[in-house]
Amino acid sequence: MEVKKKYIDGTYIDPNWLRDYSSQLKYIKEPYEGILSYMHIHQVTHPVPVDYDQSNTTLVDNDYKVLMFLPKDHLWCVSVFYKPNHQVVEWYFDMTKENGLDLDKPYFMDLFLDLAISPRGQVSVLDEDELDQAKNEGVIDQADVDLAYKTCQDLQDKWIQDDSFMIDFFRDHLNLFTE
Repeated sequence: MEVKKKYIDGTYIDPNWLRDYSSQLKYIKEPYEGILSYMHIHQVTHPVPVDYDQSNTTLVDNDYKVLMFLPKDHLWCVSVFYKPNHQVVEWYFDMTKENGLDLDKPYFMDLFLDLAISPRGQVSVLDEDELDQAKNEGVIDQADVDLAYKTCQDLQDKWIQDDSFMIDFFRDHLNLFTE
């Protein structure tokens, strides 16, 4: 187990299910500063289901789209998954240890703990077992665990309550990327 560096252009995604995609990056300053990644999933080897509930929801399939936002000055990254008709499948937040640029390629260091929000507003905190395992194996320390939980709580208290961020911001940018 290790803290993994994940690039928001899609290059970290498992090639066993992702057959063909395209991506674009855009730096934005307003209304939230950070880097946006737009991925159009052209073809997958098989549909990828949401793996933490019994909803039988497909997270990714052919012609799905994903917007990822890596904010400046915050330690999280959010991915918003869309069906071909632009209907949201879910918002998925990764708690991060670090966000940065590697030769102009934006990345985050995944801190194991995740937060998923369904279009119905159901909030699920995920991978607490992975966070505990990473601490027990000495991959991260207690300060990292505390950071992950503090970030997760901040997201629940502030960001996911903000419709201008959760709905308008992503809808508007998805429309700009797909026009």
